[in-house]
Amino acid sequence: MAKAASPSMKSLLQVVRESEDAAAVRAAVMQLGYEKHEGVYPVLVEKLDDPNPSVQHAAVVALGRHARAEAIDELSKPKIFHSSFHQIRWAAVTAVGRLGDYRVIDLLLKAAEDPEWIVRTEAITELMGKVKDIIARKDVRLARILIYMFSLDNEEIVNLAMEGFQELGSPCLEWLHEALRNPSPNIRSNAARTLGKMKSQGSTPYLIELLQDEESGVRASVSEALGLIGNKVSIESLVAMVQDNVEGVQEQAVTALVGFGKAATVPLLNALSRERDKYAQRAFLKCLGRIGDPKSVSALIGYLRSSYFIVRQAAVSALVRFGPIVTRHLLATLSFNASDIDSLKKDACDREHPELQLRAIKAIGGLEDHRAVPLLKELVEAGLPDIQEAASQALSQIGCSAWGRCCALKVLGDVGETSIVPNILPSLRDNSDNVRYEAVRALGKLGGAAAVQHLVRIARKDPRDFIRREAVRLLRTAGQGHAGVLAMARHGLRDPSRDVRVQCARLLGGFQDKKSIMPLLNAMADPHWSVRESAEMALLN
Repeated sequence: MAKAASPSMKSLLQVVRESEDAAAVRAAVMQLGYEKHEGVYPVLVEKLDDPNPSVQHAAVVALGRHARAEAIDELSKPKIFHSSFHQIRWAAVTAVGRLGDYRVIDLLLKAAEDPEWIVRTEAITELMGKVKDIIARKDVRLARILIYMFSLDNEEIVNLAMEGFQELGSPCLEWLHEALRNPSPNIRSNAARTLGKMKSQGSTPYLIELLQDEESGVRASVSEALGLIGNKVSIESLVAMVQDNVEGVQEQAVTALVGFGKAATVPLLNALSRERDKYAQRAFLKCLGRIGDPKSVSALIGYLRSSYFIVRQAAVSALVRFGPIVTRHLLATLSFNASDIDSLKKDACDREHPELQLRAIKAIGGLEDHRAVPLLKELVEAGLPDIQEAASQALSQIGCSAWGRCCALKVLGDVGETSIVPNILPSLRDNSDNVRYEAVRALGKLGGAAAVQHLVRIARKDPRDFIRREAVRLLRTAGQGHAGVLAMARHGLRDPSRDVRVQCARLLGGFQDKKSIMPLLNAMADPHWSVRESAEMALLN
């Protein structure tokens, strides 16, 4: 027997059917949502067509409260689910989520792309509830529905779906392998990530095949997954991905290979020896540095003299990771030619004997002697074509050799100990200004009485302003408590370079010796403002 309508419900129905006051109708419709009488449902469905949006909204909310699943068909109609009023769309998503089970996921997925954030947020909230229900059921047949979750950009839902697959285990691998061929890049990418988190060894061939995907995001996810699985069969394929032209893919491949440890060293070294792209070289070097296999030290040192700055920097960073074990190998690279090359330079200028001239230029390039740089530059400007080419090649050899010594000194400064200072000192006589500069910086980092003594000498006598300036700057910290530093700084206030004078004034301000007051007062009359300012600040200290 049908339940009789209560007097209060009858009055509500009367208001809904007869009142012209929209606010009253809205309130009555809202209240009817709590009534379970069978006569209420048709009235609420009827009000979905009301021309007043506020009444429509109330009808949607009330149908959600009324708890009849058949209302989903009415609520999912375009006039409601795609209404021009976002409040109605939001209420429809809430109601559908409340009334339906996993079968409403398709509707919620569409709503998750709504232009209004309040609708998207509600759709995602409802979707998360549905995913949790699927996981709780542990029904492998519902795994396909979780695949749909992978199409979303919402990381929280995607992670929840991944957890669902991990919970369901190997019986659902078939669905994931199928998803690797889905037209959606998001689904392919997240399916790969899921297989990685499941550490599915049997999925390795499927993932290796997907490394050729046209979407870089998919390739990156596959690389990550292969690293998590850890099957050595994938090492060669991951090494190839280090050569990918997208940095994000390179980084994931590097991280994956680092996880394999020393097993990846030889394949990486083989690939590096054939690689010519500077960005791929950088990625290989970073990877080898993170693995830390001593077998790669010699190769890494070789790239300190690369013509590419980013490659040299990557080699430096990689070698620093090894610590003091690289010291002996690096010290051997600091040597430079000190023999007399005047005869070679003379022959290199002999335009009457081109063959002799060419041999001399190549010999100079082989010696990698920086003293010949001015001459070689002249030959590049004014020589015959083959002479110009040979001179350019020689300059490249000399430049790369100097960069190699510079970078070796950078690493030694970071990983070396005070005991290697005597091995660094010969570099202070290097013919390359840049090498002497890095030698000064290395001595400043290593410290010790011997280092300070030679920094004081360089600060006074090196012919290059920027090297003298750097020596003084380093002595501000390394020279604390060492004799001769203050005298050098007071003398340096008369240096021809204003940059050196600035650093000398700052050094004296830090040491605060009374003998420095008068020289600093005299520096207040310096023609350069930066020197006067530094002297004033030193006196104020």
